[in-house]
Amino acid sequence: NIVEVLDAGEDPAVGLYVVLEFLDGEDFESVVERGDIDMPRLIELTLQLLDALGAAHQRGFVHRDIKPANVFLTRNRDGSLRVKLLDFGIARNIAQGLTVGNVVMGTPHYMAPEQAQGKPVDGRADLWAVGAMLYHALSGAPVHDGDNANVIMVSIIVKPPPSLAAARPDLSPVLHEVVARALQKDLAARWASASDMAALLRTAPERLPTARTTRITSTLRNRGGAADLRE
Repeated sequence: NIVEVLDAGEDPAVGLYVVLEFLDGEDFESVVERGDIDMPRLIELTLQLLDALGAAHQRGFVHRDIKPANVFLTRNRDGSLRVKLLDFGIARNIAQGLTVGNVVMGTPHYMAPEQAQGKPVDGRADLWAVGAMLYHALSGAPVHDGDNANVIMVSIIVKPPPSLAAARPDLSPVLHEVVARALQKDLAARWASASDMAALLRTAPERLPTARTTRITSTLRNRGGAADLRE
């Protein structure tokens, strides 16, 4: 579930280069905006994303820019959707002692509080972003919003996260808890790992086929798309 790197090197004509696999599909942002996703599929794609993050975190990497535009959706041979996590451009390997603090980098709407403050981050910052993606897709509004990046980041730092239970009381307590724990400011109260978060998400009743009638129709960036990824 992570984009494959095929080659890398330096060429006298172009300089440094990286060759990635070619992906045919579109990003999560476009699919959600168009309403071409239902509850079971939303959960399945989130589980795939958490699996990718778990693999990265186990190797010491923190992505730091998890957002709908970086979650690409392609198809397996049987037609099912597969997540490909893109853009490790600002990722850091904390296992090698590289700094992940003192510089604010990322996308404001999906930036964990400690990341917005320029503090050192670990994999729990990525899990905050996954929770923010779920909240946005399910409620139709970002966790925090504002007229510019600074306003958004200040809101993330000082304001408590909104409640998905209040915004969507029709959803299950399981889904409410998955998102609520992901968005905790207190790192000790947040999900400790991607696998822990995924374990509870797998038990959500919204994952059952009977939930396919419930479509996700949030507008993440009010942008349409041409491809249709409905099965």
